[in-house]
Amino acid sequence: MSMYSAPCVKVWFAFEQLGRLIPGASKEVLAQSLRKLEADGIVVRRDLSERVLHVEYELAPEKQEGVVVLLDGLSEWGASFLQMKGHKGRSQDANDS
Repeated sequence: MSMYSAPCVKVWFAFEQLGRLIPGASKEVLAQSLRKLEADGIVVRRDLSERVLHVEYELAPEKQEGVVVLLDGLSEWGASFLQMKGHKGRSQDANDS
């Protein structure tokens, strides 16, 4: 069983949190990407602005299962790739340096 097979849980990310998770992306590129994902129905935007601008995003509920399937596939591919390459794991890599 994959780590992504658990029931989907709503997880909202503030724009600033997403910026920290994707450090190479400028604010403009991130905003543009999120607008496109929202227009395509992949993410849902929630505006919590009262006095200060505050917006959060989450995967659209109807898209969550598809993303889980995609992540399962990537996880399985990554594990088999690392196994094929004889990867020792992070703890051993850290001890080798």
